[in-house]
Amino acid sequence: MTGGDVIEQNAKKIIRIMVAKGLVASDAVQNATIQSNALQLGLDEEDLEAALIFAGERSWIENGPHGTAILTNDGFLARLCAFFAGAGQMAAQKIAA
Repeated sequence: MTGGDVIEQNAKKIIRIMVAKGLVASDAVQNATIQSNALQLGLDEEDLEAALIFAGERSWIENGPHGTAILTNDGFLARLCAFFAGAGQMAAQKIAA
C-alpha cells in the first residue's frame, strides 16, 4: 500500500470508531475519545493527524466546539457504503464456496 492508501485506511478507521460509538450524521465526539481509540488500533500521533486531515478534506468529519469532531453526512454514508460493500463481498464468497 502506498502512503496515501494507508492514510485513507486510517481515516476510515476513525469513521468506524465514531460509528461504533453510536454516532450518526451531525453527532459529535470528544477528540480525546477518538485519540484513545485510534491509539488502541495501532495509530500513532502522526498517523492520527494525517488521517484526521484526510477525513476533513473529504468532508467526512468537521471540527466541532469544545474539542469535538462532528461526523458529517458524507462520513456516515461512507461508512455505510463500506459496510454494505464488505457484506456483499462476504455473500459472494459464500455463494462461490
